[in-house]
Amino acid sequence: MATSLQDLISNVDPSWQPLDKTGLGTGSASQGQLEDLVLDLLPQLKALHAQQRAYGLWSMQTVFLDPVGRAKLLPGVSQPFVKQGNHVVPGTEPFSAIELQTDDAAWRIGPWTDVYGLGALLRAMICGQTPQSPVRRFVKDTQEPLAAAAPAGYSRQFLRTVDLSTVLQSALRLQSIDELSAMMGLSAASPGMPVAPSAPGGIAVAGAVAGGLAAQGILSPAPGRG
Repeated sequence: MATSLQDLISNVDPSWQPLDKTGLGTGSASQGQLEDLVLDLLPQLKALHAQQRAYGLWSMQTVFLDPVGRAKLLPGVSQPFVKQGNHVVPGTEPFSAIELQTDDAAWRIGPWTDVYGLGALLRAMICGQTPQSPVRRFVKDTQEPLAAAAPAGYSRQFLRTVDLSTVLQSALRLQSIDELSAMMGLSAASPGMPVAPSAPGGIAVAGAVAGGLAAQGILSPAPGRG
């Protein structure tokens, strides 16, 4: 399996442009452009999720626009919902949900995992900067909710949808791509999607999760702590 972004994108159709090479990567994307992107990706993600697989490879370099401006995922790239160790390709950490960055079986992979990735991608295009890594957010979350920041040109409902897509705890996050698009007013949500479980004993507190990740070598202990 390819272990670098360069390996993964080396055979992409040369007519496709990664988002970071388009106008969407400059922080000037309109709400309408981002809604179009969601609608383009919706059927691609639903097809993967129906096969119990996640895309899981989110970044400004791994989502593309084709020559007519339709958004595309990397063909043939996905991973099963079943945990198989650390799933993160270097360079995608800021967009990868916490469940992809720990081998703790309590943090299951599911449709909600791609919800986080898409939400982080939308946030990057709204703000014009890479979002804070989920692992770092568990240590100290400095990511301001978009609905509170209220950047011009976006409805409060659209910004709230992005915020609820990037909740760290998977059980509190929007649970499916249908739910995300429905909250944006783009489509009707489909019932019966699996729900992310809480960590044992309920939602884990940030320190406990961060400590577990530190023990696995995924992150260093927070400064000033023994």
